[in-house]
Amino acid sequence: MSPRAILILCFGIGVALETLYLIRADIKWGQLGACVGIVLFGIAVGLIRDRHPNPVGLAMGGFAVFVFAFAVMFQAEVLPVVTETLVLAYTLIFWYGLNALYPGGHPPQLLLLACALPTLAAMWVALARPRLGFPGKLLLYSWFLVMVVVLAWWQLPWSNLAIFEVRRAVPWLGPLDGLVTGMALMYLCVNAVYLYMLVPIPGRNQSFADRMREWHEMTDLMTQRCDDSGPTVMQAAAIVVVLGGALVLNAVYALVPSRLVISVAIVLSAFAFGRVTAAAALDAAAGTRGAGTGSV
Repeated sequence: MSPRAILILCFGIGVALETLYLIRADIKWGQLGACVGIVLFGIAVGLIRDRHPNPVGLAMGGFAVFVFAFAVMFQAEVLPVVTETLVLAYTLIFWYGLNALYPGGHPPQLLLLACALPTLAAMWVALARPRLGFPGKLLLYSWFLVMVVVLAWWQLPWSNLAIFEVRRAVPWLGPLDGLVTGMALMYLCVNAVYLYMLVPIPGRNQSFADRMREWHEMTDLMTQRCDDSGPTVMQAAAIVVVLGGALVLNAVYALVPSRLVISVAIVLSAFAFGRVTAAAALDAAAGTRGAGTGSV
């Protein structure tokens, strides 16, 4: 087996591992087999139509089809429970990454303004602790998905994808590099699909009414997964001071590489603030927050 084939195989194993990790709580083998079957059918059609197919191109096309089919079939298993605390922490990490990793180092003012609006909303929600209605929860969840996709985009080792460029020499990568790249790209693409699905544009031969029905089903699921029980004011302030202070300190003195800081901050934030069950989110959606709050 050629070095390129070995790396692509490791990439595929990484995709498979990330797939199983995303649905670790409830692996539905029938649905997962259907996703694989769709990919195999598409590859078979490609082989029939092209007498001299490009194996690497087929592999990338199969990956794209698998990601979309998987994201659609496993929405209920993959979409995470999102807390206001987690969104606040990710917002701080997002702004650190925007300052440290944006290409050229100078984000345009229009982008900064566009990011400032959901940032202020996330800060207000965490500090004022209003009771969120459907629009507020959907906006909070959408902002979370945007941050996840952007942060994953920054962290992904894009140069490793040169293994799929047949006209370029095989990069000096080890099997572990291919494995990690497959896992990272799978995570990025699945969340990107959910962002795409938030845009209510009908597909080919699909009515607008049918597309809206699918949109409402997905957004209802997202809002049910949005826990608005919220932190106390002291907890929110502590997150801003401790996490924000650490990020600012590293931005000024460059003590640790930025990508490593982002990775560690994401892992710690998810561990500390993301361990909420779906049942808790449903309770929150039913209005378990105390009296004396407004609505969004």
